[in-house]
Amino acid sequence: MSAFTSASFLAGTEIQGVVTLAHEHYDPKPWQGTLIMWAAILLALGINIVGGKLLPRFETLVLVVHILGYFAILIPLTYMADHKSNQEVFKEFVNSGGFPTDGLAFFVGMTGCVFAFAGGDAAVHVSAWVLWR
Repeated sequence: MSAFTSASFLAGTEIQGVVTLAHEHYDPKPWQGTLIMWAAILLALGINIVGGKLLPRFETLVLVVHILGYFAILIPLTYMADHKSNQEVFKEFVNSGGFPTDGLAFFVGMTGCVFAFAGGDAAVHVSAWVLWR
């Protein structure tokens, strides 16, 4: 359950981030991100309720889009990026967030990456497995 709510919140705020990038005069408010989150939840609910029989086909389409999108993003990024030296890539840290130390900036920046692998709802899945065993 926590993974679903976290993913929904991330979807809402990511959509809000895209709007912020696309429209420079847009002033993002926290309640707008929450409202977009609820729209994402309703969309997921509608797809699961109405399109239950079509869900495997929809998931196959999403898989194909993800695989093609991976290469559509990776190829231009690697081709057009400024290539840096090993020193710049692995030994230089940039603290542009205004944090007092580089270590704090590192760990705050790493939160989003760890979130995907943390398994916030793993305890729920384990307890369900134990109960249904």
